[in-house]
Amino acid sequence: MLALLTIPACAITSRDATMDLPGTSWVLVDIDGAAPVGETPLSLTFDEQGGVNGSTGCNRFSGEVTIDGPALTFGPLATTRMACLDPAQGEQETAFLGALESVSGYTIDGQGRLVLEGDTPLTFEVAAEAE
Repeated sequence: MLALLTIPACAITSRDATMDLPGTSWVLVDIDGAAPVGETPLSLTFDEQGGVNGSTGCNRFSGEVTIDGPALTFGPLATTRMACLDPAQGEQETAFLGALESVSGYTIDGQGRLVLEGDTPLTFEVAAEAE
């Protein structure tokens, strides 16, 4: 445990599993068993003040998150309203936002991925550190 105290305070950017989500950034790798479509990654960032923001692939979103042990829920999420040029990305955005609304909990799997549990499971990998 003492070694953990010497890690600099920055976003988690390794494959190390953590149950402490504030200050972490994630990229979607699986939505209900399917790989995401499009060139813009779907992402999720938990800030230190109880907020969340990210990308749907077409739009940006932000809102509140409540984390209580393994229970996790998203408060109202606000999104920009840009049209998705690709119909498949538009459908994916709708499914992604709907899945976030239904999230009731989370786990970190054996590969260090964040799994959001709800009506539609979402699996994220740790986002690469910005250079």
